[in-house]
This record gives sequence, C-alpha cells and structure tokens, in this order.
Amino acid sequence: MSTFCGKNGSRRSPKLVSTRLNIWESARSATRCPGISSIFRHRAPILKKSICWPLPPPGREPMNQPAEYKTRINYSKTRQARYIAHLDTIDVICKALRRLQLSYAVTQGCHVRPKISFGPPLPLGHASYCEYFVITLNQEPDVEWLKNALNKEMPQGMEVISIEHPWSDKKSSAGGEWVQYQLYFKSSATAEQAQSYLLNPDSSFEIQRKGQNKRYVLGKAVQKAELSGQGDAWLLTAEFIQGIADVPSVSKIVTALAGHLGASRDDFYLLERTSLKEL
Repeated sequence: MSTFCGKNGSRRSPKLVSTRLNIWESARSATRCPGISSIFRHRAPILKKSICWPLPPPGREPMNQPAEYKTRINYSKTRQARYIAHLDTIDVICKALRRLQLSYAVTQGCHVRPKISFGPPLPLGHASYCEYFVITLNQEPDVEWLKNALNKEMPQGMEVISIEHPWSDKKSSAGGEWVQYQLYFKSSATAEQAQSYLLNPDSSFEIQRKGQNKRYVLGKAVQKAELSGQGDAWLLTAEFIQGIADVPSVSKIVTALAGHLGASRDDFYLLERTSLKEL
C-alpha cells in the first residue's frame, strides 16, 4: 500500500513516512529539553589533540624505569661557527648525538623529546668558550670517549672542551646570568673610549621595537671593565649582568657601544664570551 504526498502526488511507503515522523518528533522533543544532548542540534566535536593513555594511579610508578645519568657538555663556538644561530646550533648538536647512537632518556607524554637543555643563547657573531648543554643518558658515559667522538662530529669552530659527569642542576630563584666578555681593539684611544662608555652608569641608548622607542640605561648592567695591552692589540675585559628586568642584555649594550664609537668602530674587531654563571 502506498501513500500519495506532495504537490505532484508522489508515492511514499507508509514505513518511510512513519520513520521520518518519528525522527521529527525526536528532534522537536530534544529542542524542548535543553538538558538533552541531541545530534540534531550539535555536531560531534573534532578532536585536535592526541589522545594519551591514562596515567598510572597515584603512588604507583611505571615499572622498568631505566637509570638516568645527567651529563653537562661544555663546548666552544669560535671562527666561522660564531655565525651559526642558536636554533641551528641546537640542530647541529642533536644530529651529532644521533649519529653517535647514544642511548638517551626521553620525556613522557604524547610528544616524546630527548631530555636535553641548552644554556643561554649566544648572540650571532659572538665567539664563546663557555657554551654548554645538559643531556640525560640511560647509560653511564665514558667521558673521554664521548668527548673525542663528539669532536669528530662537530663542525669547524665548535669543539667540546670538557664533560662534567655526574651533573646536578643547582638553580637559584634570583634568575639572570653573570657573564664575562673580552673585547679586542686595534687602538688604545678606541679602547679607552669604550671603557669610559661602559663604566658610566648613566650611559643610555634607545632601541626601536614594534614601532615604539625604548630607552635603556646601563646602570648596574656593567660590573667591571679593565683595560690592558699595548701597540695595536688592546684588550678590554668586562663583566656584565643580564637576564633581569629592565637590565639590557650584552648584545644590546655592544650594539649601542658600536654606535657610540662612530667612525672608530672598525678598531673594535672581536668579541668573546669567556665565562658564564647563572645567578
């Protein structure tokens, strides 16, 4: 038996008509009852995050956890390597570690990463003898073998100086870093001009950022600046504090110093970071 519906009198099965009426009644009931979640009013949300397995109950740790050995690796960046940016340096080191096929620890969770951390970024163009990174290994390393093996994988200008194992992080709540730099000059006049600028706590400069000018004062950023040398080789050893609110970084100070020197800036030919300590 068929039912005639619509303007054209099209035939529809009674079973089909009954099914559609039931669906319509269900949708109307869901609309009247706001507490009922209905497919007619809401589409299922699309999950954009990965689904993780549930964590173990409190008090129970995952079994078979391998031993972990924190190791600090100190290295230098000189010559052409000082023009390798910080993120590229991280990539170079991680690739070198993978080529050595070291068994290193990884983080837990959805996004697994090696347990490795790097020191404060070195500004582009600055040479350094005090760079470092800390990696957590699953096996106790042979320090001498690891040093020699890493040096074979490092690019020219990057060299592992020493390895500290075992390493224990001792971070204070003060924040910031104490850094020592050596600035090289060709003439005594330019070196003395730079020393006077750095030792004056009232020395200031402006930097334009996001369309606004921000003024910095050296203040306590420069702790010391001692001059030594003779002839056309003059060395200015300076100590800085950075990483603290309203204290300019060494990179900003050096850029301002080059601008202050004016035409004599060509006598300032090399900058090296020789020591670093977290406060």
